Amino acid sequence: MRMPSVMLCALLGCAIAPRPTTRFVLTDASFAPAPRQELPTLLIDQGDLDAAPAFKVVGVLEVQGIATDTVDSFLARVSQAGAHAGCEVVEQRDLFERMIKRVEPAPAQPDVAILHEQLLPTREWIGTDEAVWQFLCGVRPASPEEARESFHEATLVATRLRNEQVGAYLCEPYIPTGSHIPRTYCARAASPR
Repeated sequence: MRMPSVMLCALLGCAIAPRPTTRFVLTDASFAPAPRQELPTLLIDQGDLDAAPAFKVVGVLEVQGIATDTVDSFLARVSQAGAHAGCEVVEQRDLFERMIKRVEPAPAQPDVAILHEQLLPTREWIGTDEAVWQFLCGVRPASPEEARESFHEATLVATRLRNEQVGAYLCEPYIPTGSHIPRTYCARAASPR
């Protein structure tokens, strides 16, 4: 009797690739996401951006997949996700590797000679094989001022979303025991692969 490959993988400890996901984060409360029949215009390079009419950015669209996926595979998912969210335009913003935060507990019996920064838990960001392609979702028409302001606001949200996944927020405030003076503890970032 042949064992199904998923069961065999589970028994042998194989890594099963995560199912690709998408996420849409609204940045404009006046926009109501609703699916569209037609696919959005994809703005990938500077020539596309220069030729595109002004549009208002209403959200951040993230498509997650495996880092070894082809660009065409990602773009097909971006188009479908953009149409589902109601985007008329999707503009490439970022492509990054998703990271996982690992925390190791602080030593139970610290040596007196150890500095107080070392008494805190060790935090480290570890890379995964998951890639996230981030786009800005836009609708038309928009004045140049609306386009500029909405782009700025959405870029701030997109940066925060990326930093949460990449692990850029590695410094954390704390107050040492017996003190009222705030300090900052910065974790080691995982070395790039």
